[in-house]
Amino acid sequence: MFSNIRAQASKSAAGAAVLVVIIGLLIVLYMLLIPPDLRAQILGDAPPSTPGVPGVPGVPDSSRQVLLSYVPPPSVEQLVERRPLPLFTLRTETSGNVFFERSGLVVERSVFHSQDDRITFLRPENVQNVLLSFSVSEAVGRLRITLNGNVISDSFINQRQPAPIVLPANLLSSQNELVFSVSPVGFSFWRTNTYSLQDIRITGDVVSFSRAEQTQRFVVTDVVDVRSAFLEFYTDCVRSSGRLNIMHNGNLLYSGFPECGVPFSFELAVNRLSEGENSLTWSLSEGELLIDQPEVIVSRRSTPQQGVFSLSSQHIEAIHRGASIQLSLRFAQPGASGVVLLNDQPLTFRTQQQEFSGSVNQFIRQGANTIRIRESSVPVVLVEVYVG
Repeated sequence: MFSNIRAQASKSAAGAAVLVVIIGLLIVLYMLLIPPDLRAQILGDAPPSTPGVPGVPGVPDSSRQVLLSYVPPPSVEQLVERRPLPLFTLRTETSGNVFFERSGLVVERSVFHSQDDRITFLRPENVQNVLLSFSVSEAVGRLRITLNGNVISDSFINQRQPAPIVLPANLLSSQNELVFSVSPVGFSFWRTNTYSLQDIRITGDVVSFSRAEQTQRFVVTDVVDVRSAFLEFYTDCVRSSGRLNIMHNGNLLYSGFPECGVPFSFELAVNRLSEGENSLTWSLSEGELLIDQPEVIVSRRSTPQQGVFSLSSQHIEAIHRGASIQLSLRFAQPGASGVVLLNDQPLTFRTQQQEFSGSVNQFIRQGANTIRIRESSVPVVLVEVYVG
């Protein structure tokens, strides 16, 4: 009986030894197959780890590194800034000018002889009501006058000082020619038709626009915060006025015939406002117009509290190696959209969730960085910037 027990014990011991050998071989095989750095850590031969920036590949990241965490203040009502401009008058000034004179001329025609005469003259800029005047010392027959080939008068003149002849504006060009001639004698072959003219003048009303245009300037700072801007003024027509044009920073804002004594209000496009100095240029085609109480009204939200976080050179190096600076916004309720200013660069967001996050690597810089909520459809309850 004891011999049987000893035999069974010997068999069990042999089986256990084989099992131990198999387990050992499996452990050795496992150690050969795993990566060297993990094998070194298991065997206790790994070099001491160097602390790094969380989120950098190859560096232990036990928890994300928060660079900024703050609760923005609630939105404030719009602030209205008024920039009154001085009142001014736009006027065109008209003065009569003589731009051609000649002491006299003679034209005649007979059966055997014909003598015409001509005058050439330049038309001044901005001239109106161009007139031809002269006196007559001798008149036989009909006097014919053409302007640039078009007949403007063909009649018997029996007055020494006839009424001035209008030179139609549609027939005038920059350089012009008047031709004077007398009618044929017809069957009165013994007669000579003659006109002798003296004190020939061409006059016109020259309009000056030196006081019909004015430029005013106003200053707008922090344009990114401006919600709306308006130009308001009153007009008073001193004299019958023509077309009024208003340009804002070189862009047409208004062109028309203003009704006098009524208030005007025009919206200035926010995207055409310039940081700093802006211009308004007014011009009047004719007449006289008083621009009263001109004013630029700018509406903006008050500048909210801003958060500041700093990035070291280690952070910048980590970003170059693949790390990401994340911006996280938490809202009072799900579904929000708006704009965040990161270093004064606008970043738009839109989400159906209660939290929004995204990388802002392209907007950050080494050293101090600023962030503030420009607008949000839902109140922001928490702003965080972290290395993710």
